[in-house]
Formats: sequence, structure tokens, C-alpha cells
Amino acid sequence: MTIERAVVNGMIASTVVTKTVFTAQVTRTPGEEINEVWDPYIGSTLGPLMQIVSPVWAATTYDVYTRVGDQWELIDTVTFNMAGTSSGDQLANAVACVLIGKCQGIRKFGRKFVSPLTESVVAGNALVSAGMVAAAEGLLAYITPVTTLLSSVLIPGVVSHNGDFHPFVGGVVSSLLGSIRRRKPGYGI
Repeated sequence: MTIERAVVNGMIASTVVTKTVFTAQVTRTPGEEINEVWDPYIGSTLGPLMQIVSPVWAATTYDVYTRVGDQWELIDTVTFNMAGTSSGDQLANAVACVLIGKCQGIRKFGRKFVSPLTESVVAGNALVSAGMVAAAEGLLAYITPVTTLLSSVLIPGVVSHNGDFHPFVGGVVSSLLGSIRRRKPGYGI
């Protein structure tokens, strides 16, 4: 059993870099490849969300890291293709749908910001009902453990600052839109 992190490398309009991070406790069956464990989880989480994301967003790879001590070490880069499919005008890059995965204990949760959204899935400062359904499907996949065909197990959650893993026990979709915190100018991370 290892703690792993998959980072989906996306681009908005081929100019703004996005990083979508997933963390999980993974028990891999010998002989099963990294992508055979992570593809079902990432695909089932991001797949429904593509209905609310503008086609200007696309991802072609994700990097998988393993936790060694207090560091993350790259173990593989996987080819992966996904793109938004929502029609309509794109909202600002920082405007996002927010998914929250909850763990047991105080202040233990994971957030997933979904962007760039389109005007067709938003009314005022909230998602429309079709957008909420897509977000709820994505949230369910985001917090649900995955067992692969060869019996590998991926349990999603978060890692605290001291390195402890906390699995998700529930979650919520914020009906109100959020804003992505930008750490680097020109990057959507």
C-alpha cells in the first residue's frame, strides 16, 4: 500500500497551464500497470465534469507521484486525453465549480475546482440544475474508492501536513461558484 498523487496536466486555450491533483492510497496488484489503476478513477471523476467545462480546456497527460518520506517522487507519466464539451461562451478562467471531499476530523477535506465553465451551465452565481447533476456525478466518483479488474484498490483522500493519509467519507458540491486561487501568474494553478 502506497500513497500516490496523480496530477492531470491541462491547458486552457493552449496558453494557460492547469494542474488537477488527485491523492489516494493505492494497493496495486502485481502486474497491474499504473494507468490501469488511475485511468478508471480519473476518467470517472473528470468525465461527467466535461459537460460543464468549455472545449478550450484539454488534457493529454497525467503524472503519477509516490510519497517517499515528506517528498513526492515522480514514478510515471501517462498519456491521457480529455477535453471539455460544454457549449456556450467561456467564463473567466478563475470562475469554478467547487467539489468538496470530506474526511473524518476537523479541517480535513479536499477541494476540486472545475474550470473553465461556460455561461450555458451558470445562472447568476450558481450552477443550473444540469450543471449540478454533472458536478454531483463527478463528486461521487471523486470520493468513491475504485477496485480494478485485477483487484487493485485506490482509496481517494488527502494527505495532511504531517504525512498522514485521510480517506474521504463524504462530500458536497457547492451550488455557488467559487474562484480558483492562482499561485503563479499565467498559470491556472
